[in-house]
Amino acid sequence: MLTFVTFNIDLIEKEIQGIQQVMVGFEHYPAHALIWTLFASAKRFHPDCRTVLLTDQTSTYPDLDCEIIRYPLDRNTLTLSRTRAQLEFLKNGTEASHLLFLDTDMLVQSRLEDIFTCDFDVALTARPHNMPINGGLIMIKAFHYNQALLFMSQLLAHMELKPPPFKKWFGSQLAFKDMLALTSMPDEEGDTVIYQSIRLLILPCDTYNFSPHLEAPQPYPHKRIVHFKGPRKPLQVPYYEKYLA
Repeated sequence: MLTFVTFNIDLIEKEIQGIQQVMVGFEHYPAHALIWTLFASAKRFHPDCRTVLLTDQTSTYPDLDCEIIRYPLDRNTLTLSRTRAQLEFLKNGTEASHLLFLDTDMLVQSRLEDIFTCDFDVALTARPHNMPINGGLIMIKAFHYNQALLFMSQLLAHMELKPPPFKKWFGSQLAFKDMLALTSMPDEEGDTVIYQSIRLLILPCDTYNFSPHLEAPQPYPHKRIVHFKGPRKPLQVPYYEKYLA
């Protein structure tokens, strides 16, 4: 069984402005339709999967057909709050399920069980970039939650040391960079990195966390997970309706 978990908080204007101080051009795109299409795409290829939204105690989601788990979170430290929520979910998780933490602006385009036949504890995706690990996708193998808890606890500890602006945005990717000194990008099959006895499978973003071009939707059938990050968000629903619905 696979469990797909995403995170969202409905931000107010003051909180958006705080993120824009770190991420110039950041826009808080309404996430409800993104969450719906993310989970619909997951169920398209994994009909029996579990879908979970992690959020704060006040955001509302009247039309979403998924589990909603609420935590007391600081809305002013969005990235830090996401990692805290993920860690809390792991602590109470069902270890018999493979687990995927995904950003709301992603679509699943294939069955993913084969990834979990590899020998690893946690899987991440990397790209040639000054922050090589993209924090939008973290995969955890069933019955390896204890190792994942150690890794995510270390991630949170590194994030808490960052200056306040990076607790709003970029904090996880900067923490990943501190923790993992990648010397090369993975091939299609991925490479394994050992971090404090935790086995990390590093997969290429180009296949498992692909960012499409900034244009009208076109199909990317060979990309297993497509990430409509940043200004691509308005393309996600049209892409889903045209190619995955």
